[in-house]
Amino acid sequence: MAKEDVKKIIQKAKENEEFMVSILQNAQQALQSYNLSQTELEFFQTADRKTIEGLKDSCFELAK
Repeated sequence: MAKEDVKKIIQKAKENEEFMVSILQNAQQALQSYNLSQTELEFFQTADRKTIEGLKDSCFELAK
């Protein structure tokens, strides 16, 4: 799992409208430079804007 890459993608998508649009239109092409598992890539291929914008960094932290 490329947790750090996923966090970077989400943060960049929230801050950069062009990047967000590129993910929504063609996630495979937009994210090819990131080290993602097939499951992570499939998530971005099926996620909508509201889902991506709603993700928080804390969702990647393990419960203590």
